[in-house]
Amino acid sequence: MPLDGPALQRALGPAASDGLDVVHTLLCRREAGAFQRAAKSGEDLVVACTQEQRLFLELNAETEGAPGVQERPIRFVNLRETGGWSKDVRARPSTLTPKLAALLTAAQLPDPEPVATVGYRSAGRCLIVGPADAAQRAALLLQDALDVSLLLTAPGGRLPQARSLPVARAG
Repeated sequence: MPLDGPALQRALGPAASDGLDVVHTLLCRREAGAFQRAAKSGEDLVVACTQEQRLFLELNAETEGAPGVQERPIRFVNLRETGGWSKDVRARPSTLTPKLAALLTAAQLPDPEPVATVGYRSAGRCLIVGPADAAQRAALLLQDALDVSLLLTAPGGRLPQARSLPVARAG
C-alpha cells in the first residue's frame, strides 16, 4: 500500500504530522534503528503496524535511554487492514490519504476516561436478553445454577409450551 508522507502531512496539519517527513516501509526490519532513535526521543510514538506490535514493544524496552511504555505509551494503528482495502488505491493512491489521516488522528487521541463502575449483587438472579432461540439456549445452561428470566428482543423463535422460566417480550 503506497503512503504519501507529504500528502499526509498536509492532511494532518503541523501538530499531528510531526515525523511524517520520512515514511518507513521496513521499520520492523532494516529500519529498526529509526524506531529506536524515535523511542529515545521520549516524544509520543504512533506506529502504523499492529502486526509487529510485540517486536516494537521489545525494541522499545531494549533501547537504552527510551522511556518505558508506562511513562510514554506507544500507540499502534493498523493502516494496512483498516485503511488500504479499496479497488481505487492502486490506480489512485491519493484517494487513500483522507482515510489514513483520519486513522492516524484517531490513534493520537488520548485514551478516554474510565467509566464509573456500578456495584451489583445478583443474589443468584440472571436476566438473559436476546432473540428467543439464543436466549433459551443460554438459559438452559444457567438454570441449574441461577434464577433465570428471559427478555426476548426479536420476534420469532419457538418457546416450549410448558415454561419453567419467566419470559417477557421487549417492544
